[in-house]
Amino acid sequence: MPLPPGDRSRLFVALELPDAVRAGLRRTIEPFLATAPFKWVPEANYHVTVRFLGPVAKARLEELAASLSEVAGRSAVFHTQITAFGSFPAGGGPARVLWAGLKDGSGRLAELVSQVDVIPGWLPAQKGDYTAHVTLARGDPPRGIPPGWLTAQVPAGRFPVRWLTLFESRAGADGSEYRQLQRFPLGA
Repeated sequence: MPLPPGDRSRLFVALELPDAVRAGLRRTIEPFLATAPFKWVPEANYHVTVRFLGPVAKARLEELAASLSEVAGRSAVFHTQITAFGSFPAGGGPARVLWAGLKDGSGRLAELVSQVDVIPGWLPAQKGDYTAHVTLARGDPPRGIPPGWLTAQVPAGRFPVRWLTLFESRAGADGSEYRQLQRFPLGA
């Protein structure tokens, strides 16, 4: 896991999306790109955040990798799908985030999130309910939800989740750049 100089890296744990799912999301939101005044996330950055870790000391990366490997190994491969478009905060007012939500009918995604959430020695458990989603756009300051966003047709198709991935996030002039550091295969 080569990292840039310094003693800390800004990390998060996520689920990667298959190329076809990312492309389907991009095709679906294409009509909104020119008309909605949001900062749109590049297609290559689409993912489902399981847990944001923040700045992590490089000296702890091996320990983190071992913990994530153990959690992934205990978790079975599962299928999910994009089911709806939404926003944060919810309720129809100005939005900070536009997103695509995932269905977790089996409960395996929630179980995986809760296992990552309680890895000993990391962060306290997250507060509030976890909403599985792919961030597609940000509004700063918050902006009105584009007409038709909440009723847009979602891309069809279930897809398998086979990996838990550790990413590094680097801030750049054009937004964040995400770099995959390590993938941990889910058990059978």
